[in-house]
Amino acid sequence: MTKLLQGVINKMRVEVRLTRIIDGESVERWCELISIVDKYDENNNPKSVMGLSVDIENRKRNELELIKAKNRAEESNRLKSAFLANMSHEIRTPLNAIIGFSQVLVSPSVEHLFRGWVALLTSPQQREKEQSSGLHFR
Repeated sequence: MTKLLQGVINKMRVEVRLTRIIDGESVERWCELISIVDKYDENNNPKSVMGLSVDIENRKRNELELIKAKNRAEESNRLKSAFLANMSHEIRTPLNAIIGFSQVLVSPSVEHLFRGWVALLTSPQQREKEQSSGLHFR
């Protein structure tokens, strides 16, 4: 406001939290104050200033809600990324072991019996057929 009154600037806008007493109770509201120099004297110094006060309580409330929603979304995204990274590791580790063991079992040095079990691991249709016939491996 000092720069406005000194003539450094000719208009200004500022958001403030105003407190008013209504029926003996203190009520706070966000307002935007807009001021502009209306008239200048012969030395080009501000002679009069016009001002306007606009209630921006709803806008401030919406801004706060948007900030909260953004923070929640960022936290959810962080948790999702951590979950996927952890689950990827938890699934990949045993899966690598199963695939590696399956490759060992199909090598020529392994008995014919083991090859049938490997076929059950690698063929879902065969697995369903064996399970429906009552054959279960322990």
